[in-house]
Amino acid sequence: TNTLNVDAAQTQITSLGTLTALNVTGAGVPLAVTSSNNTLPLKLVRSDTSSTAYLGTVGNALVLAPSSGTPGAYLTATGLGIGTSSPSSPLTVYTSVGPATQITQTTAGENALRVIGSHASFTGNVLQPWTVRAAGTAFDLIECVTNNGSEVPFRVRGDGQVTSSGGATFAGNVGIGTTAPTSLLHLSANQPELTLSWAANYSGQILFKEGTTL
Repeated sequence: TNTLNVDAAQTQITSLGTLTALNVTGAGVPLAVTSSNNTLPLKLVRSDTSSTAYLGTVGNALVLAPSSGTPGAYLTATGLGIGTSSPSSPLTVYTSVGPATQITQTTAGENALRVIGSHASFTGNVLQPWTVRAAGTAFDLIECVTNNGSEVPFRVRGDGQVTSSGGATFAGNVGIGTTAPTSLLHLSANQPELTLSWAANYSGQILFKEGTTL
């Protein structure tokens, strides 16, 4: 049984002072808002700024739309989709303009992003950059930017090369062709070779410290 049934093209409920304009309480479904066409049935307006948003459902998804009325976020049983009505994970973001996600930390000494693999027997990737493009130098998998965007001290290229503007250093042993290097630089291959070359009109030399052997 409906206690209050409003069926009209334009209906406005206005609060008096600080009182709540509409308070609906009840068991089951205390409030049902239905639209007879494809528009989102609930319009949210902030009177002091005239900002507007729309709320409703599309299929089995809860939809939030900006003032343009174009859906921007979809909440489904799978997850939240921003820019997509079919999220494939708890959070799926699609965009063709600018960064898909931006996280800003305004407090000094705090992490802007922390990714945690919390399972005690975790064997997956804590962070996995993914691209559909074949490996190459035309793009970067990771680019670390400092000084408000003016410096790039560390970069992992799309072919796996690591570059550094300041001469990156790596702790521990480095293995090429082996995952278990036993020295600072360990080359492993059927016929391992090490080639050192100098640019034209320049000369170079290989120096061995006292006590080393060749």
